[in-house]
Amino acid sequence: MKPRLPARWRRLDTWMIVQAALAALLPMMALAALSLYTLYFQQVNGARGIQQEMTKRAALLIETRLNNVVSTLQTASAAPDWLNGSSDDHERALRHLLHQLPLVQEISLVDVRGQEENRVSRMCLVPPEALTDMREEKAFVQAQAGNVSWGDVYLSENGEPLLTVFVPSLNPLTRTPEAYLAGVMSLRGLWDEVTAFKVGQKGVMYIVDARGRILAHPDYSLVLANFTIDKSFLWEHLSQGEPLPARYTDAWGRPVMGSAIAIPELHWWVVVEQPAAEALAPVRTLFYWLLLGALLAIAASAIPGWFIARSVTHPITQLSADAVAVGQGDLARRSAIQRQDEIGQLAEAFNQMVTELQQYATELENRVAMRTAELQIALEQAKEADRLKSAFLATVSHELRTPLTSIKGFAETLLTDDVVWDEATQKDFLRSIVTEADKLRDLVNQLLDMAQLEAGALRLHPHPCHLSHIVEITLERWQPLLAGRTVQVDLPPDLPPVYADHERISEVLGNLIENAVKYTPESSSLILSAHVQGDFVQIDFCDDGPGIPSAELPHLFERFYRGEHNDSPGAGLGLAICRGLVEAHGGHIWAESRTGQGTMFHFTLPIAETEPPLTD
Repeated sequence: MKPRLPARWRRLDTWMIVQAALAALLPMMALAALSLYTLYFQQVNGARGIQQEMTKRAALLIETRLNNVVSTLQTASAAPDWLNGSSDDHERALRHLLHQLPLVQEISLVDVRGQEENRVSRMCLVPPEALTDMREEKAFVQAQAGNVSWGDVYLSENGEPLLTVFVPSLNPLTRTPEAYLAGVMSLRGLWDEVTAFKVGQKGVMYIVDARGRILAHPDYSLVLANFTIDKSFLWEHLSQGEPLPARYTDAWGRPVMGSAIAIPELHWWVVVEQPAAEALAPVRTLFYWLLLGALLAIAASAIPGWFIARSVTHPITQLSADAVAVGQGDLARRSAIQRQDEIGQLAEAFNQMVTELQQYATELENRVAMRTAELQIALEQAKEADRLKSAFLATVSHELRTPLTSIKGFAETLLTDDVVWDEATQKDFLRSIVTEADKLRDLVNQLLDMAQLEAGALRLHPHPCHLSHIVEITLERWQPLLAGRTVQVDLPPDLPPVYADHERISEVLGNLIENAVKYTPESSSLILSAHVQGDFVQIDFCDDGPGIPSAELPHLFERFYRGEHNDSPGAGLGLAICRGLVEAHGGHIWAESRTGQGTMFHFTLPIAETEPPLTD
């Protein structure tokens, strides 16, 4: 079930106020969204442009300072005969280089086997026993190929970042290294210059190496702790060479905007990051101002909207109360609203509706009374039908039991062993059995015909046929029953053929004959006549019996109806079947009778459009 809104929010005036506020607010919201969208992208692009410029400047500064050291060492190593002097000459040359290179803390002369031959330092005098074997160092191994090689940044005992560079002295002819100059540079001063670059108040610049280790950072404790960012979103993009998105989460889980640039020779990255909140502060400020403007717009539109809504909803509330009163049965209630606008028209239409409703209610009451009377009649008819059904069940059970009892009695008599019946007696018993079986068959056939007629499943085979032929067949079939009675047939010679199923119409005539024989004296006479009545042939069948009470005539063709004082055998289905068969042919059947003056049955059949075949 859907949750219902509070009553206040289901009121029309509330929705009208909301709609008025939205009408004022939506254009402003659209403009605000466009402004925020434009400013956001301008701010993002501007911040990224500044960050990219700063990383380029920092990378250029680092490359320039380090390349100056490499160039000076390469110039010195390329001087002719500089390796031919004595150890003191080498030391003086190295001290001269140390004086030229402020970033360098120590300079060593290394032979091709990686053994230090001489070393000078700014911090102290280096005794001969302090000279070391450098052939295992990765930077020396790489320098043996004749190229400048850089070592990894490491920290001295006092926490100062140091970097070693090997510069080979190449033979002019063979271009193979004859010796190496190894310089140990202090990066602290350079780091201070680089990390001094800032974006905004809280932005930082730092440097990471190829393993994700922070080499330089404004928070120097991260450098001393060898802090790495190899698990961060930033390192995932840097290590795979993918560009950074506009916004991402830094190694400390904070949303930032940043830029990074690589220093390929050293496998370093210079990174600039600024908190996203600071970078997008102008966007947030504009949002707050727009939100304040939206609130003022809502207030400015809601107040007049309330007055407009009140002028509309108050009469609607009155109409609602009037409608509730009418719904509770007060059809004399009328709306008292007198206005010239649409609401006035609504009130007038409401009053007209109530007037018509009052008329309809009166008419409905009359119809209900009439329908109640009809239902009462139907109830009486249902009771009568129930009575007829009970009578039918009693009659049918009797009609079934009687022939079955006779059949069983005759059969048991024939099967008796202690009596020998002659052939004539046996045939007489068998004829009785056949007669009773025929009665059972006729009763079953009547029940089946009645069921098919009620279900509309009875199939007819109508065709053009002469009524005289049907009458002749019927009288011949029922001749044994008519023994001793006079049947007068009066059919005009020019009587047109009828369109009918002759077997079913013969059955209708047979039922009428059986009915007349059953209820008239043996000496009575029967008259069968016919004449044209419009597009139909009307057949009349009369007897001179005791007649039928007028009260029973309306029920005469109802199924199972046998009259109140009828003790004759039968299930009360014969006339009902006659009506069903005649109506199935498109005709009509009825009866006329007066007590003591006999009964006349009439039924009609459609005239055939063509003559029947000669074999008819």
